[in-house]
Amino acid sequence: MPVAKADFCAVAATALDGSSTQIYLFGGSLEEYVDAGLDVHILTIPYFRWAKVAMDSVPGGFRKGHFCQ
Repeated sequence: MPVAKADFCAVAATALDGSSTQIYLFGGSLEEYVDAGLDVHILTIPYFRWAKVAMDSVPGGFRKGHFCQ
């Protein structure tokens, strides 16, 4: 499970057969001007399991206050 965050971005994607949904959580901050992660966490539903995705190739910088499409 990711640490508490604010100003993150989340997007849901459902499998074509409707059997599961994944919620992707990207970026965010612990408090103002503190970068809380160059990481992505995925919550799989209906199993409610979190997975952290390695982000070795993400350029530096803050990841808060953005949006997903």
